[in-house]
Amino acid sequence: MRNKKISRIIVLTLILSTLLSVSAFADVMGDYLNGYKVNQGAGMTLAKGIYWTGSDYRNENYIEYTANSAVQPMVVYGSKLTNYGSYSSMSNLLESRGYHAIAGINGDYYNMSNFEPLGVVIYEGRLISSDGGLNAVGFRADGSTVMGKPAMKMSVTVGGTPFALAKYNKTRNTTDFALLDSEYGSTTKSAAAGFDVICTPSVGNVSMNCALTLTVDEVKESSGAVSIPAGKLVLSLAKTASEDKLAAVKALKAGDAVEVSITSAQQWQDVQFAVGSLYKLVTNGVVETGLNASYEPRTAIGLKPDGTMIMYTVDGRQSGYSIGATMPQLANRLIELGCTEATIMDGGGSTSMNAIYLGDKSISQINKSSGG
Repeated sequence: MRNKKISRIIVLTLILSTLLSVSAFADVMGDYLNGYKVNQGAGMTLAKGIYWTGSDYRNENYIEYTANSAVQPMVVYGSKLTNYGSYSSMSNLLESRGYHAIAGINGDYYNMSNFEPLGVVIYEGRLISSDGGLNAVGFRADGSTVMGKPAMKMSVTVGGTPFALAKYNKTRNTTDFALLDSEYGSTTKSAAAGFDVICTPSVGNVSMNCALTLTVDEVKESSGAVSIPAGKLVLSLAKTASEDKLAAVKALKAGDAVEVSITSAQQWQDVQFAVGSLYKLVTNGVVETGLNASYEPRTAIGLKPDGTMIMYTVDGRQSGYSIGATMPQLANRLIELGCTEATIMDGGGSTSMNAIYLGDKSISQINKSSGG
């Protein structure tokens, strides 16, 4: 897996507590050699396992979390959605917002050319980026976890004609409307000619289930990227789009109204934080078919029937330390740990787990990333 990721953090609010002994033999990972398990308190444990595969070592780390009022899972991105950052920079950002981050893993795959996440991003109930038709992991205010496809449906009505809205805070394609705000970045990042409609929204926040009216400020004919003003939304369309879409945009003038509708599956409408996932690993206790079978560093999230969440990493690409795992192995290991649902995060050199060790005051990286 050579793609990288937008850093995502599970943010928690409690200090670690007592040290325990670990852990059962894991057939999926190999012969169990050594490890530990740390009780972090408030429904959390941190575990490590070292295994012998018959030819090399395999190192795993995982955190188990049971939903409770003291510890809140969160998702975070940089000062802009398309800014790239390390775990420490994401943690510091949250600290500046009044949160205390005590553990976290990396999140969604992203486009390496512009650092744009492939899947959904939700932060404090606000939709930051649309789902791209992919799977996701979401967290409600009570800490409970949702996993699967948000099944977002978006439309925009221009000049009385409804059209599909393909993307929210993702760069436009050659044929469809995209809607962007300043959370995305300082510009639209468009590389080709098009039309950009600068609008004032009727509400401050866009959510997974909302209808809003945009008042047109101006229509710009552009040769590439345009600036996204703070507090505005930009409806963007390439010049290669169909004539009916182009005609509707060209007819707009200042003061006109543009209507936007966004809906999602019922179980996603009260999600407070969410991050996308490119591949589902386990559904209803069964391993998904067609999963990648190369040995790589991996990051994943699993969900047990009782709602317990497992944040899991296995290191790889480091002979003599850890050779990684295939996606089917990863799926079966999460089933072995009791999960009936599981989905993958970005892996490879991006695989990262961070937490506060017992007695420490600051976060340490728990795993050993192949990417440094």
